[in-house]
Parts: sequence; structure tokens; C-alpha cells
Amino acid sequence: MTILHIVFNWVAFFSSIPAVFTDSPPAPSEITRADSLRLPQRLYADATYLSQYLFNGARYHVYDRHAKTHQFYLTRDLLTGMLRYGGYDYGPFQMHYDINMGVLVIKQPLNGYLVRLDSAKVEHFTLNNSYFEQVFNHPQLKRGIYQTLYEGDIKLICRRKKIRLEKYEDLKAIPVFIDVSSYFFFTEGGYRQIRHKKDIYRLFPEHRKEIRSYLRRAPASFKEDIEQHLLEIAEIINQPGSGI
Repeated sequence: MTILHIVFNWVAFFSSIPAVFTDSPPAPSEITRADSLRLPQRLYADATYLSQYLFNGARYHVYDRHAKTHQFYLTRDLLTGMLRYGGYDYGPFQMHYDINMGVLVIKQPLNGYLVRLDSAKVEHFTLNNSYFEQVFNHPQLKRGIYQTLYEGDIKLICRRKKIRLEKYEDLKAIPVFIDVSSYFFFTEGGYRQIRHKKDIYRLFPEHRKEIRSYLRRAPASFKEDIEQHLLEIAEIINQPGSGI
């Protein structure tokens, strides 16, 4: 394959990606203009710049493909999203969020490889219209990526996490991924983790009656569907005249 074929392939590839740069990295052609590169060489440098910056991480291989459960946020399927990485905005791209390992994985559009991004450079991203943001230094939250589930007069966030266990069937180890995500309400007093119903009652004593009434009517127990219950409770608390 000649260099011109390589150039045209890369230019066509990047022209097809609606990548967004808020504060774009310096254009490679500007950096190398002083070197008086010939046009094909300069086009090749421009086209490969994004690849070198965003897709230079380690290859990611999907593990435990045949397990009944999986390690990803929501689904085994790739989800489309945007991301801010290393100070710049990119996307949309197809991505996985592996919440067992705590890594964001991006699909290289040209060759289909999955690339593991440097977690320290991931600032925020969207997947399936949900917003995730990395917390670096916070007095009440551990460093990590948190999903915004609800935002009104109060805020509900989640730190997505799965753990991998093994169970044995016919003397064969079967991997199982268990969701152990953590949930936090933000009120005037800061972030408070919610593990049990009593945590809700203590945090919102003025709404104890309404919350208890809702939970009694709910078909699933608090532990069985904690996320949906917390979303419903957030709506109750956020109603006009709630006093929050």
C-alpha cells in the first residue's frame, strides 16, 4: 500500500467521525509546517494525530464472554458516547464501561480494536444519555467515576461497581458478576451514602411519612431494587413545597 493510499484512508476515516474538540490540541500541520513537509506527509501526520493521542492505550480483550452475567454498565453491547479526556472533548465513539475493572474502553473505528483508556485522564463522559464524572479530590467521596442519576433540589449519584465471583457447576468454575454499586444523596450537609431504608429516614426525617407510604406500596423490596426506589424517593422529596 502506497503512502497516498494510507493518507486517503486515514483522511476518510477521520472525516467520517464527528469528533468534537472544545480546546483542540495544536494542529499537527501547524507544528510541522516549519519542517516544510511534502503534502502527503503532512496530511498523514494530521490524520494520525488523534489516533496517537486517544488510541495509544493498551488493547482491551473482553473476558468471560460466555458468562451469563457481564462486567459492563447496562449491557454487553457497545454504547455510543462522548468523553472529555486529557483536557479535550472527543466523540461520539462506541464505548464499554467495565465496572468490574473500573475502566473506560473505546472502539478504534478504523480497525475495530478495543482500547483501554488511561483512567487518570478520563474527566467525564456520557453513555446511553447518562452522565459520568470522575471525582479526584473530595472530602466525602472516594476517587472514582460517579454517575448522576437525579439532579434537582437534591442530587442522587451512583458509583458503579461489579465484583467477579465464581460458582461451581459440575466441578466447573462459572464466573458471576455481582452488582455492588454505591448510592449517595447530596443535600445541604454534603454527600451521604444510602445503604438501608433507615439511612433515608435519618437523612430526610421531615419526609418519613411519605417515603414510608411509598415503600409499603412498592412491589419490590428496598434491597431488591434500590436504584429505582431512590429515584422515586428523590422525586417525592423534590416536589414543590417539600421544604428542601
